[in-house]
Amino acid sequence: SRLILDLREKTIHKELARLRFRVGRIKADSIYDSNFEEEKEERKKETKKIRYNFLKSTFLSIEKTLFDNFPEVKSIEFRLDGQMKQIEGLDYDLTSSKKRS
Repeated sequence: SRLILDLREKTIHKELARLRFRVGRIKADSIYDSNFEEEKEERKKETKKIRYNFLKSTFLSIEKTLFDNFPEVKSIEFRLDGQMKQIEGLDYDLTSSKKRS
């Protein structure tokens, strides 16, 4: 049988935004440095990357847990707001059916 998990994309992004990570520290004197904005942008990118890696791990865990606990499930499909679509920046394919291995 096929299991379809339909998730709200808005809720996923909201919960990801709530995750707090400490990525390096900006020294007090660097606030006045010309590289301050670059450092700030770099930290934002790194934080986003960490969040998406966390999300990827979550999807992989869900997939494995469902296959382990429900032998009758032969495939899993993720939907976002009723559609098969990808979250930009996420290194996990939400658009393909996951088959039991």
